[in-house]
Amino acid sequence: MTSQLRQRMLIGVGNAGVGILDRLNIENPGVTGTLIINNDPESLGASIVTKKMTLPPGDVREGFLSIEDDFVKAIEGSASVLFCAGLGGDTASLMIPLLAARAKTMGLVTLACVGIPFGFEGKQKRELANSALKKLQGVCDAVAVIENDRLTGTDPTQTSVGSAFQLSDDLLYSSVRAVQGMLITTGPMKITRGDLALALGKASPMHFGHGRSEGGNRLHEALERALRSPLMKKKEGLPVISEAGMILLLLKGPKDLSFAEMQVAVEEIERIAGKKCQIKVGVDANSFSTSELEIFIIVTTDESEVSEQENNFSGVVLKDSPVTSTQMRPKREIANKAKQTTPAVKSTSATNQTQGVLELNSYQRGRFDKSEPTIFEGEDLDVPTFLRRGIKLVAPPK
Repeated sequence: MTSQLRQRMLIGVGNAGVGILDRLNIENPGVTGTLIINNDPESLGASIVTKKMTLPPGDVREGFLSIEDDFVKAIEGSASVLFCAGLGGDTASLMIPLLAARAKTMGLVTLACVGIPFGFEGKQKRELANSALKKLQGVCDAVAVIENDRLTGTDPTQTSVGSAFQLSDDLLYSSVRAVQGMLITTGPMKITRGDLALALGKASPMHFGHGRSEGGNRLHEALERALRSPLMKKKEGLPVISEAGMILLLLKGPKDLSFAEMQVAVEEIERIAGKKCQIKVGVDANSFSTSELEIFIIVTTDESEVSEQENNFSGVVLKDSPVTSTQMRPKREIANKAKQTTPAVKSTSATNQTQGVLELNSYQRGRFDKSEPTIFEGEDLDVPTFLRRGIKLVAPPK
């Protein structure tokens, strides 16, 4: 009974959820506490996950009633339930809120990691995802959201469709592993459930990064890759970690993960993060089969205002947190506002001309625009110094 109480269930719903759990089982043979639910017999038959539930064709709500008793038995006695899926399709969008509500009535800690469709996938899918997300926010303890439109960067025209979907799958999978890993960390260096609630309850976009590497320089390479994640940048392409209010840092690696590596990781994050930033560290050094080191970072900022595009579905909301549900509800319409420019200052004479504050919010790289950015110690050196350090240029006094 003790082992059962400690079990944390991971449940994949729909085709995307099945794919995530298959990948998890391939990379972690012998993993337990996994369950997949789908109405696609072909997808379920091809999956390597052993525990499966098949939804009958037809109405999804009737399908839920048909598996409800089996679902309750499968999760009974678990410490927590983490759902994962890509929203937008009928199966996941309609089924996950029902499953999450049922798990919550059993007194279980209920979380979800979900992806939101790209804009080009159509208005209907976005609206269905919108509705599902709103319901999840009402019943789950925490909902982590990967907004796909943020993955294409500042120039979506340069991103291929195939690479965009692959990046979406990779980040959703990594976010599931991050939340799951932070929940199960033990020992003197761990991230508590309270830390997760505090970090994920901020009313700001979810900034997430993941990097992995092995070899003699594995720490710096993994950290650099995590910091270069598209979800670790603002709309303008600038890094957000220097404005972090709280950072959750998870190091996952082999038994030989050293104290020195952990210390260097924390020092590097502290160096580039803001002075008021809180850093919570978790360590999972239980791997015997590989020397690979993985770094997961979840960053919340102290931004008082978030642009509509970033705030639409992005970030994480916790039920019963100081943030009300209306603050993070996705907007039905996104205003595509043209970039604001500073109005010219009118002059009364040719000799009485003045220059206002320069709003230099973006920068151009010219012929180097398509080249790889120059990253040194976690900072993009292609970004002008005054932008990296937040220095505002003003007109000189007369």
